[in-house]
Amino acid sequence: MASRRADAARATWMQGKLLRLLCAAAMACMLAAASLAMPCRAAAAPVRGKLSLVCASEHDGSPVALAGDTYVLARVATAHVSYDANGEPSIAFEPAEGFEAYDYAWTELDADEWRRAARELDDHASEAGLYTAGQAVSDAAGRVRFGWLDGGIYVVRRSEVAEANAGYACDPVLVSVPALEDGVLVYDVVADLKFEWTETPAPPEEPSPEPPPEDPFDELIGRLTQTDDPTLAVGLGFVVAGGCALLIGWRIRRHQRDERATSDSGA
Repeated sequence: MASRRADAARATWMQGKLLRLLCAAAMACMLAAASLAMPCRAAAAPVRGKLSLVCASEHDGSPVALAGDTYVLARVATAHVSYDANGEPSIAFEPAEGFEAYDYAWTELDADEWRRAARELDDHASEAGLYTAGQAVSDAAGRVRFGWLDGGIYVVRRSEVAEANAGYACDPVLVSVPALEDGVLVYDVVADLKFEWTETPAPPEEPSPEPPPEDPFDELIGRLTQTDDPTLAVGLGFVVAGGCALLIGWRIRRHQRDERATSDSGA
């Protein structure tokens, strides 16, 4: 009896030890799988984000939504997100295809340098035909939505302007997608574009010079030749015939005077 109880206790102890070993092994496997899965997920899921533009201004103290304008995008740099030991995120950028010559230290640029970079990159993208990353039109509220974009820095250009918005100027801008705001990654980025009212009043038109007064005789002849009244047409015929008769008579009389003068001189 005592031997059976000892065997049972030994079996229970062995089962407990085996169970603890199995639990420890399972925990080690789970930790290893988690450590391997995190970088795999990061490599398999590229960084992406959304971009919306707010296109609004003021004129004469009233808000204006700039609807109907077309905006285009060019990705000038790619984005790579990483985390430090404390879980704090950071973004590293590399020049995108077609922009290899523009390797800016993006995280060190101030506001003025960002604006200068935007103008320089806009000139290059326009000349090289690189505005191919997206195109959208502002809606009635002056909102532009591009949806999901590959992570990076984009230069934004207003490529077509609605007639009603012709007086508002907008420089090209640079936007990061995603953006890092106060140590937090923002994947749904909203950018407010800045517009300036530049339209000036049109210069007054110079008065056209007055045409010279028409000759009364020419005016009379014009009216008579353009009328459908047969009476006036007949009258015009008599006037023309009378004038021709007077001219012929004058030439005949002059010819006769010339002949008499020749005869007198010969005599």
